[in-house]
Amino acid sequence: MVSARPHPAVIRLLAHQSTARLARTVRGFRGSRRAVLSCIALLLAAAWGGQVILALLLREPADPNVLAAWMTTGLLGYTLWHVLKTACRTPVEPFEWTPAEREWLVAGPLRRYDMIVYRFLSIATAAAAKAACFSLVMLPDVTVWAAGFAGMFLALLFVDLTRIGTEISAYGMSRATFTRCRWLVLALTAGCVFWALGRAWPLPASATESRLPPALGIGLHLSRTFLQLRTSWIGGFAETPFAVFPRVILTPSVSLALVADLLLAACMVVMMAGLLLDLDRRMLRRRAGAERKNFRRLQKASLPAAACEFRQTPPRVPRRMCGMGSLAWRQAIGVYHYRMQVFASLIVPAFLSTLTLLAPDNGATMLAQVVGGLAFYTFLLLPTALKFDFRRDVDRMSLIKSFPASPAAVTIGQLTVPVFICTVFQLSVLLAAMAAHPYHPLLLLAALAVLIPANVVVFALENVFFLLYPYRLNQEGLTIFLRSILAFTAKSILFIVALGVVLVWIIASKSIAHRFQSAGPFARPLIFVTGISALMAAAAALTTAMLIAVYRRFDPSQDTPDLS
Repeated sequence: MVSARPHPAVIRLLAHQSTARLARTVRGFRGSRRAVLSCIALLLAAAWGGQVILALLLREPADPNVLAAWMTTGLLGYTLWHVLKTACRTPVEPFEWTPAEREWLVAGPLRRYDMIVYRFLSIATAAAAKAACFSLVMLPDVTVWAAGFAGMFLALLFVDLTRIGTEISAYGMSRATFTRCRWLVLALTAGCVFWALGRAWPLPASATESRLPPALGIGLHLSRTFLQLRTSWIGGFAETPFAVFPRVILTPSVSLALVADLLLAACMVVMMAGLLLDLDRRMLRRRAGAERKNFRRLQKASLPAAACEFRQTPPRVPRRMCGMGSLAWRQAIGVYHYRMQVFASLIVPAFLSTLTLLAPDNGATMLAQVVGGLAFYTFLLLPTALKFDFRRDVDRMSLIKSFPASPAAVTIGQLTVPVFICTVFQLSVLLAAMAAHPYHPLLLLAALAVLIPANVVVFALENVFFLLYPYRLNQEGLTIFLRSILAFTAKSILFIVALGVVLVWIIASKSIAHRFQSAGPFARPLIFVTGISALMAAAAALTTAMLIAVYRRFDPSQDTPDLS
């Protein structure tokens, strides 16, 4: 009989990892460059923390029934989002191992059960930190703080375990079965979206004539329409497993009902963990059986050794262009391998950018709102979704440094693919806007003249921040939290500065157009678009030069982050 107790080394490993993360965080303050960035991030975190405390002291408690409904729907929506994300990507190992874990933990003398317990404990540690932050933010609404912490902790564990169960099921499916499940999930998602749009149309006057911006008003109205799914039997059935957690979080007092809900939530988490262990065993058996079947099939179809000889040919790159084309071609191959994930990541910004199209036709104002939405969501969401640049090559920086190309060629080659994808996405949205509300094609060209250099600015700045303070994909911890605060603050300041420049140029272009009244009614928009395009082109050249300089100074032996 196999013991259910995890290996003692697993517990010691987690303790040593916590100590090592703390030591690495403290060590990060010793370098001059990282110390400055970390101190700025800590000051900003302290300032924002003070604002949060003041908001907690001054905020009125929300309606418990409304808050419970939003919590239940949010947990369900977050779970369904993970299901959709799993369906849109190629099945991978469900337990995400870091390079250090693959090198030491996976190759160590540990059972599969010990490795799964290690992952469960890592998830529980992260869930405890998130639940503590949530319970502090929700102090005005939570009567019993311990119940709020425990309820959110169990809710996060349940959602994470459900996500892992979905990934295990997808990883154990055959290719044909997974393809059928993928199209089923996409069809159900599209059906829900079209149902909500059908129920929301025509839009009421409150959604388009309120004091809120049209996109925000329409988005709130569509959110309320989606919430109507809760009243159907499908929505009620889907929300049933998640309804117990808000009851624990928002309990008015300590009672027997609270104890019963806590026991029920804990039992659900334990049962989900046991189900994952069983799913993992079944998945391993299916994978082993499939590999044996493939091996026998290959044995039967094997040819003599002489017939298996083949001549290795170098990879064909359409245009190398002093190294720029080779790097861009390599990143494009990565986009092809993750094409479903890229497509899924573009759905949300496309939907948010086109909300204005549901409003009544308002001519040039509608186009300006679509372009503004594209610029904002490109700045906010797409850099995280399109990491096909230096951020994807943190372990290959020494190889890229030895590449026979100039720093300028390497930088341009790394920026080409994300900027191109972003531009194609924006062009598609603008063409959809033209189909919904026709406008002059010259306005489309003017919008692209502004958006294309803006894309270069966005991705160049993202890579500048990365090379100054590199990190690994899917890395967590205090250092990543501080880096996120710093990057978000810098982006916010730059976005505010850009808005100020646009407002100043609007006033300046109006005064300049008055001097050229004889040029016709198109003088003012032509002057405005030309000036903004020139400013964005200058900003694109400046940020690209900054990225080239930062890349030239990057030292792979000193700046590459640790494997853990």
